[in-house]
Amino acid sequence: MIRYGIERRDYSSVRRVHGPRLTVDELQELMEGLKPLEPVVYEPKPRTSLFIPVPYSGIRDKVFDCTLTLVMSDLHLGDADHLPDSYWSTISNVLEIMRGIMTWNNVRSFKVVLNGDIVSGRNVYRGQEFRNLLSRGHWQVFLAEEVLKRTFRKIEELVPIEVILLTKGQHEPQEENYALYLRKIFGDRCKYGSKSIIYNIASPLGFYNVLFTHGTSRSEYYPVSYALIRDIWKTLSENDKVPVERIVCSHSHWLTPDIQIEGFKVSVTGGYQRWEYSIHQRPAGVILLYYANGEAYPIAIPPDRDIERKEKSHPALEYRNLKYYAEMLMGHLREEEKVP
Repeated sequence: MIRYGIERRDYSSVRRVHGPRLTVDELQELMEGLKPLEPVVYEPKPRTSLFIPVPYSGIRDKVFDCTLTLVMSDLHLGDADHLPDSYWSTISNVLEIMRGIMTWNNVRSFKVVLNGDIVSGRNVYRGQEFRNLLSRGHWQVFLAEEVLKRTFRKIEELVPIEVILLTKGQHEPQEENYALYLRKIFGDRCKYGSKSIIYNIASPLGFYNVLFTHGTSRSEYYPVSYALIRDIWKTLSENDKVPVERIVCSHSHWLTPDIQIEGFKVSVTGGYQRWEYSIHQRPAGVILLYYANGEAYPIAIPPDRDIERKEKSHPALEYRNLKYYAEMLMGHLREEEKVP
């Protein structure tokens, strides 16, 4: 900037900059010159080295009744560094795991937990408008609706989704709580728990209560922060009459299926946002809770390693997301708004 004589501007002066004003005729002429976008197809092949837990019964060829609960979070839809390839690769692996489980299990119930930060939100931190490719809240909600509905359609080709649980993340503040909009979109089967919700994932087979919460604060070296541990203890003490078998949290983007914290079983989901401030990238992925025979086992499902590695190092990720978001929003316009 010094070399070329460019003056520095403060934050307030940047906000005052406006683009050129167009007349209606000029805008119509520009619209007519736009070429239709080629559809973006995300059908990555599933991994072939996926691990599935097998319950021991002592009886060969026994078919178990089970329930499955898919927990995903931190998609950060609308952000410049969202990872769509990694997300759809994960969903392909989820479907492959489900097919494997269904070979020796009768899935009695399938539940989905959206554990916060599904959208990137607004005004969460200073200068976020420069990272948001979709700045308006309703666009982020439309995008999330389209991505999630496409995801759920793939799942429901195998098994119906009984319940959708929603919790509020750091990027969904109370005054702009996008989770409430999604609750309206998905109807009566959708339940909202604000910051946290305790839910019996074993229904209708039994009781296995899990505390789902997005989480707070941060740790540079551990999946769960001290502030979150304090919040968990507070929540459990306030609900001491409800037995909780496991805690599933998010926020740290640190895919960890099973750790022990002061006597509690904890699972942590991964995230789908490239971290731009360091070379180190925390793992993407979801948690699938498999319940059978009175116990639940967390299965960590990551995307394909090569897909995740290439996407996180791709120099044009922001450009690719511009096209991806546009294609998804046009799909929403055609499917939900019925505009050809």
